[in-house]
Amino acid sequence: MSSVALKAFRASLRGSSKVHRAFHKSAVPAGGGHGHSEGYDAYIHAEHMYNMTAMKNRKFKMAAGTIGLVGAGITVPCIAVWWSEKKRAG
Repeated sequence: MSSVALKAFRASLRGSSKVHRAFHKSAVPAGGGHGHSEGYDAYIHAEHMYNMTAMKNRKFKMAAGTIGLVGAGITVPCIAVWWSEKKRAG
């Protein structure tokens, strides 16, 4: 390192405050009601999240979900067996 650069570096160190190296963390926020009024702890995420009886087109949605899950539960293993037999056959 040249002497000019070294002098400039030392001068910058003299003028700066002492470096403090440590881990920092923010303050822990106070617990709250998760966006609800005081004393309301029936649901954490949403007031009507589990209100199944008020769902619009409930019968259709539940039937479509059930048929979709059963269909996936049957189709995926069948495709896996077909794929493995196809690979084994060569």
